[in-house]
Amino acid sequence: MNLESGSLSAACLSWKLFDWDGLAIITMGPCKLPILCKKKSIAWAMDPELYEAAASGNLNFLKRMDPNLHVFQVTKQQQNTVLHIAVKFKQVEFCQHILISSSSLLLKCNSKGESPLHVAAKIGCLEIAELLVDCAKQLQRDVESSGVSALRKPLRMVNLEKDTALHAAVRNGHFAVAKCLMEADQGLLGLVNAANASPLCLAIEGGFSRIASLILETFPKSLNGDINMKTALRSAVFHSQHDIVKILLKNVPNSRNETDQIGWSPLHYAALYGDLKSTQLLLQGNSSTAYIVDQDGTSALHVAAFRGHTNVVELIVQCCPDVHEVTDKKGRTVLHVAVISGQEKMVRHILEMPRLCGIINEKDNEGNTALHLAVIYKRDNIVTILARNRGMERAAVNNNLLTAYDIFSLQPRKLSLLTAKIHYWLRGTHGLPALQKWVNTNLKREMIGETGEDTNILFARGKHDETSISNTTNEASDETVKRSRLEIHLLIATLIATVTFQAAFTVPGGYKEDGPDKGMAQSIQKAPFKAFLIFNTIAFIFSIATVYIQFATSKFSYYLRSRYASLAEVMIFIAVLGMLLAFASGVYVELANSNGLRLMGYILVGCFLLVYYACWFLDPISMQIPGLQQPRKYLRDLLFRYGII
Repeated sequence: MNLESGSLSAACLSWKLFDWDGLAIITMGPCKLPILCKKKSIAWAMDPELYEAAASGNLNFLKRMDPNLHVFQVTKQQQNTVLHIAVKFKQVEFCQHILISSSSLLLKCNSKGESPLHVAAKIGCLEIAELLVDCAKQLQRDVESSGVSALRKPLRMVNLEKDTALHAAVRNGHFAVAKCLMEADQGLLGLVNAANASPLCLAIEGGFSRIASLILETFPKSLNGDINMKTALRSAVFHSQHDIVKILLKNVPNSRNETDQIGWSPLHYAALYGDLKSTQLLLQGNSSTAYIVDQDGTSALHVAAFRGHTNVVELIVQCCPDVHEVTDKKGRTVLHVAVISGQEKMVRHILEMPRLCGIINEKDNEGNTALHLAVIYKRDNIVTILARNRGMERAAVNNNLLTAYDIFSLQPRKLSLLTAKIHYWLRGTHGLPALQKWVNTNLKREMIGETGEDTNILFARGKHDETSISNTTNEASDETVKRSRLEIHLLIATLIATVTFQAAFTVPGGYKEDGPDKGMAQSIQKAPFKAFLIFNTIAFIFSIATVYIQFATSKFSYYLRSRYASLAEVMIFIAVLGMLLAFASGVYVELANSNGLRLMGYILVGCFLLVYYACWFLDPISMQIPGLQQPRKYLRDLLFRYGII
């Protein structure tokens, strides 16, 4: 019998419709003869007036309409029935009237696979949810009495994402509706959606602690241990739901030791995000979870150290004093991983912890100490932190018989103050094998007259000073770099000449406007004004001289021009210094009536020059001046020794 063909009159049917999985079961006439038909064969476009009636709750329109016809009418796009519409707009009385005449609409799903109960759960209307639940229970009893055993329970219908109505209520945080559904069917708590998420997990992830607490405290026996409890604790830790963590640990204490597919326990995740409170809860009563490692041998302590969470590391060590002995599959301790990640604060904290002082010289499977790894990964600040520690064995060798200084010497590095600092703390700790290798591969070749580039900076110059740290810094610059330097010299000299020329005719203090000295400078007799003129003239002359040298040599060859580059640098330096002092003198003249402010220019210029010369004197890469190398090195070493720089 085909309803679509219209061969069966709707009036002939005593309607009871059950709709699951694309099939409709209709009972006909007094004899209740069941008929199976396709769901699409009973779907007609919804009358706009019916839609408005459902949205507004107009019962009069519904009473005038044949109740046997509105069952088949759905919206064009989302395939919503009249019951979907009434639920969506919270029309309780309209829903009651529909369910009395056509209770089968409760099982009708729209294009998203959502039943009216899904819609009620999403909007959080408790009154309609209770009405639909009662109807679903009655409908279920009718289905069971009809002998159709393959049909699913109405409350457990799922949408296209495999969400039940309980999933929808929990995801939207509707506590009352969720409680109603749980009380109606506790089995809903053990169902998961397409994302393998149970209602408990959704409550935890959404931060709905009240719903999660209700599930755990009221319906604990309804939870599936494998699906829910194994993931709920990790989810609670991940979202910092501390109240839920307490309840879970109280109900299922062993869940703290459960690991996921990558081998991480809940404590790993607490350590990852530095959640101190969750860490405390997980370690209370049973601290064995701190010894759990993943497939790579990584413990929660390793994770906390790698992320730099000092408070978590300290708490784990307090609860498990020997946990620092746990190493990963590469034999690396908590100090090793802190060095690799560049966590300076964590490294300092570990060195200051009395319980961890024994791991400072521990070696990994390759024989590398934390100092070796700091050099290998170029964590230069950490190198100095470790090298200055009195317990650090700086001359320790790895499986390749290399010390940290040997590795440092083989790395291409640019000369800097930090590099000189590392050299100071590691000097004298090179290993004998490295020296023997250099003698055999470099020194002997030079002795027999063979030439070659010596790449080992420790022994190449015959003495251990920071001038031999970089084998690239002292190489002659290429022609492009030299040309750029000359262009910069010319630009700076031109700029200084322009500024000082302008300043010479717009003197500070202004000019006299009357009297025999009309047109003369107001402050011509004052010493600061004379100093201004002198310094401004010096800056102008030396900048012009630099421009002249560059211009005069440019008509010859490039090499002749580059020969005067050093002289041009000196003259520009003098010109800049003269311009600074001229500025300070001009400020003094302009603010002569203010005893405090008039000195501001000299103070600022003095501070600038002091800082500049101090940096220049200490920086090993700055211009080398004969006779100053040893004093500069001595002062640097003195400052390094006492940790001033």
